Amino acid sequence: MPNVATLVIPFVLLGACAPVRQVSPDVAPGQHGTNSHMSVAAGELRLSPEKPRPGQRVSATYIPQRHGALGRHLSLRARVRTPDGIEDNDGLGSRTLAVLERRGDGRYLGSFVLPPNVVYAALAVEDVEATWSDTRYGRFWEVLAHEADDRPALAALEQRFNDHMGRDRLTALHTAREMARVYPDLVQSWSTLAQAERWVLGGDSVAKHTADHRDRLHAFDRELAVTDRLPADEVGHLFAYASNLGEREVAQRWRSRLIAEHPDHFFAVQARVFELSGAHREDPTRLLARLDTLWATATGVRSRLVLYGFGSEAAASARDSAAMLRWADRHSEENSFTRAAAATSLANVDLLREEGIRRLRSEIAFLDAAPDEERPLGSTREEHHGASAREAARLRVSLASTLFAAGREVDGRAALEEAVAATWNAGWFRQLGEARLAAGDHEGAARAFAAAAADPGTPAATGDSLRLRLNVPEREWRESVDRARAEIIRRTLQEAHSGDAVDAPGTDRDGNPVRLVELLGDVATVIVVWSPYCPYSNAAMPGIIALGEALTGMEVPLVGVTKTSRDEAERYLKKGSWSLQVVYDTGGEIAGALKSSRTPRFFVIDGGGRVRFAGSRRDDVLRQVVALQAERIEAGFSASSRR
Repeated sequence: MPNVATLVIPFVLLGACAPVRQVSPDVAPGQHGTNSHMSVAAGELRLSPEKPRPGQRVSATYIPQRHGALGRHLSLRARVRTPDGIEDNDGLGSRTLAVLERRGDGRYLGSFVLPPNVVYAALAVEDVEATWSDTRYGRFWEVLAHEADDRPALAALEQRFNDHMGRDRLTALHTAREMARVYPDLVQSWSTLAQAERWVLGGDSVAKHTADHRDRLHAFDRELAVTDRLPADEVGHLFAYASNLGEREVAQRWRSRLIAEHPDHFFAVQARVFELSGAHREDPTRLLARLDTLWATATGVRSRLVLYGFGSEAAASARDSAAMLRWADRHSEENSFTRAAAATSLANVDLLREEGIRRLRSEIAFLDAAPDEERPLGSTREEHHGASAREAARLRVSLASTLFAAGREVDGRAALEEAVAATWNAGWFRQLGEARLAAGDHEGAARAFAAAAADPGTPAATGDSLRLRLNVPEREWRESVDRARAEIIRRTLQEAHSGDAVDAPGTDRDGNPVRLVELLGDVATVIVVWSPYCPYSNAAMPGIIALGEALTGMEVPLVGVTKTSRDEAERYLKKGSWSLQVVYDTGGEIAGALKSSRTPRFFVIDGGGRVRFAGSRRDDVLRQVVALQAERIEAGFSASSRR
């Protein structure tokens, strides 16, 4: 039997904690580029009926907070979920549900039919060109399918829970509690609530609820054990409920019944995969054969999701190129966000390298096109194109490595050239410098190495070693680095926002009320939204602390914002000996103002309180801060010249 503690209620992360595939907006063009980013205050969206049935027409009325040049028509955009999960590109895409038309009183009216297979949708309003979006400060509006008795459908609550697990765990917890209130007789409700309490509350708070859950589990066990022909979900959630509460004997009984009566159910597939993985850990060929058999009978996205990783890993461990190709095809058939990973894994195998190269090129072309159906909800079209270009650049670097391994140096250098033209990355410039040097292009190598040395994140000693490698005269090197530094600032400022200032209330580590505006530095402030319950936040914490130390030397504050309770977060910080300025955002006002929907997430704010860079990579923060400092100096110089 697998370790029951590993069995969890499935949900799909929408980039929470971290995105599955990073094509969500990182930065948006602003006043220094060719386009401007319009900031829109949250308006009001009214839906009628408020409790729609599947297939029913819903009227939508949008009342903007600011009247003016919003255009004659607006689009009502949605990320939709079916009972089985995400429909639009596994949660990363969105669709237009309705076009809203402006009336004489300034309101926008339209309607849409709630698709029969859709149980939940998160909504945003945008202009038809998708140059701005009203996301209700990142909280989105919502539609839940309802039953004939006006109760929200169980599947609607389940998918609302899944959706909010990716952006607001407190709301996810409230949704799980609503499931238990509305459907108190279903095991799924209480199993979901127990898991939500474990994920969201953590620590001592969970212990307060565990005894009640165990009593309820045993009551369900006694009642349902004598019932024949139970629905698959009830059996599956009884197994999950018992597993997550550590009730091994009860879990074992319901596991046996689940596999005997409903072998294709997600929990049955997950349990069998874990069991097979443990039994055949030393024999990947045998494991691969068993997983292939299981794949043939598995149905539904969730069941296949759990099989992907194990199947691909077993194929790689068995060094079975045909199996690797087979599992890569399965990735591509079911989940577009795994195509690149599957292509990269193929490219690392000699016999499959050319196929991997072909698939990487195909995925790069797909990202270059930035199809609108892939655009995340709330992202402008330009943000989406920029983010897609950055992801394509990352794949071009992977492609370059593969091409070099295949002896195709010219093509590899070309791929690196395209990558650094799209996104500034010191590491990539160093790779390009090495490639140029290998080709005998010392002048080109010097330019690339100077670009790497000019990056604020590159240690001075590293820059010196690059100069000495090429034996470039010091004066000539300094001039090259200065030119590269000016290029960094120019390209970085082209990516900057120019929206309105943001402000919101929170609580400092001493429990005192504080506002975001009170924490701002003169030129820049870096905000990192984090969570002690996010594994990506935990992994990033050493880098966050190192970033804070670097920023201190630049007289720029780093502020950590978390929705976690003060007691829980303080225990986490003390345990890790992390020294970090923290603001507690238990009401979610700061995260809402920043439109932050995942952790960890970095924001660079200027001295006026405007978010100039949103969703930045940690490695980009220093150059963004330097760009704002240069902008401030230039603005002061221009003002002085006018006087």
